[in-house]
Amino acid sequence: LFVGTAGAPNRLALAEFLKNVWPAVTAALPGRLALWIAGEVGAKLDPHALPAGVTRLGVVELMAPLYAATDIVVNPVTFGGGLKIKSVEALCHGKPLITTSAGARGLADGAGSALTICDGPAAMGAALLALAGDPAARRLAGEQALAYARRCFSEEAAYGALRRGLEAPRAARGSAIV
Repeated sequence: LFVGTAGAPNRLALAEFLKNVWPAVTAALPGRLALWIAGEVGAKLDPHALPAGVTRLGVVELMAPLYAATDIVVNPVTFGGGLKIKSVEALCHGKPLITTSAGARGLADGAGSALTICDGPAAMGAALLALAGDPAARRLAGEQALAYARRCFSEEAAYGALRRGLEAPRAARGSAIV
């Protein structure tokens, strides 16, 4: 699964992936792989000119069922600023994520367990083939992705320190804050 808006980083990454990664992985595992493209990123792609196994889904209103049906998520972006929500979303759904250094910006501490960072088509193809061919490795990577997401993006991770900081003065005074 690749999810993205129609922004330049996503369009260019998808074009590069379809040109330099997808043919190699489908040649290695003929007829065994499918790539779903969700979001506006696929809008400009001619559905009749897509490589074998690639489906353009368009904007998907409910992503949870799509993630539930997905085995691996790829985020091959090579530029762009900030934390990539598509990467965080994949991890939060417990999906193995193969991405680039740019796609892992802010998530690098999860590299090697929660996500796989690959810079370059050959490395991305090798990582994709390794996971595609090994259900146990996919399951473990998904479990590690979800554990990482819970540790880093849960309500406790996001608000726990603030909540404790607000509760400390009230507990010290033994009275309620009004």
